[in-house]
Amino acid sequence: MRVSLFAPWRVSKESEGLSSIKLTAPGFKVTDSIVKNIKTFTINVTDDKPNNDFYYTITGNCLNAKRWFNITAD
Repeated sequence: MRVSLFAPWRVSKESEGLSSIKLTAPGFKVTDSIVKNIKTFTINVTDDKPNNDFYYTITGNCLNAKRWFNITAD
């Protein structure tokens, strides 16, 4: 998941707002990094997670969202 700032009506598109944006996925470890104006989230999946649908939420100084992702065997 990648999040970037987009505000064409603002002359200054500041990246300070990215630090307030959080992604949570219950039962999973989530890591993030910010490079320039893009914040990247990684949901770490371990072998003990069953094949199933799971959800994550994005909250903070942004449009909040709830989305689903699927884990399937290779």
